[in-house]
Amino acid sequence: MGRLNEPETHYAVRRLNPYQGVIQVIETASGRAISFDSFRWELQIESERPDDLWGAVSQGEPVVKFLRFGTWSKRSGLRKVPAHPLLDLRSMHREAENLIGVLEAANHPLPFPLNDRYELWLLDEKELLPLALLSSSILPPDTSGRANAIWKCADKTQGDFSSPELDEARPAHPKDTSPHPHINALERLVRIEAGHGVSQWFERLPGGNGKGLAHPHCQEIANRELDKELFPELLLREQWSDCYDQVLVADYLAWLSPRLLELQNISRSKRKILEQHASVYALEVDANWRLYPEIIDTSFLDTARVEARLRSAHS
Repeated sequence: MGRLNEPETHYAVRRLNPYQGVIQVIETASGRAISFDSFRWELQIESERPDDLWGAVSQGEPVVKFLRFGTWSKRSGLRKVPAHPLLDLRSMHREAENLIGVLEAANHPLPFPLNDRYELWLLDEKELLPLALLSSSILPPDTSGRANAIWKCADKTQGDFSSPELDEARPAHPKDTSPHPHINALERLVRIEAGHGVSQWFERLPGGNGKGLAHPHCQEIANRELDKELFPELLLREQWSDCYDQVLVADYLAWLSPRLLELQNISRSKRKILEQHASVYALEVDANWRLYPEIIDTSFLDTARVEARLRSAHS
């Protein structure tokens, strides 16, 4: 995630590899506030810090970087984290108060517009077309080195998704005791489809097409322009030649639907389908709906939020 050099900017970026939703960012001259849910904001202050904060002689110039100052919410206020006394705590606190003032004013409606128009895509082996989104950036990336080409579909600490039809057609081996069989199967499927693992940065243009950036190891795809239809709307290719591979991908996207609804550049027809899938994940929808840029069926949201309140009251 790069920086913009304006006095105060409001934007959003996708949290990728694995995809876990859209991050909201408010950035000032010397600080930023980021949120994954629009309720709790982490305050990060730009500050000079020597290479060694614990008293050793620094071997170079002080490093300027964002340091975590604390968290803020309307309900709990500011909660600072422990900070080393060698830091300029007075100026950091002043910048934190500035950020809190911006948050309290709430002059910009959520969600903020996505600003990470540079996208790193894992390509399929056969046609070198976008297969799965790996990373994104708000600033032009460095394309001189070899980019990451390993796609992750989920944080395994969050459990696995279910795929009953696939389990019936392809039952697991009795000795396979993995707690994440479907995550592992999907990552293996994408890895096989990608072959040698070529990835490419694209700049997404205003109309949705993607302009390929320079590629150090595959000159034939450098500077090409691809139609927007060739970029998977839901960040992973949905069409697969094997019907059970397609079932696996569809079940994964349905499981991810409460977070996929935070995406801002998907069609209304696709959004409606996601809402139908997300309706069974009431708690997740209730936690994330404020970051949905559009809601096609308001009854879906009302039902999910009522169900979430009933579950919370019961628990």
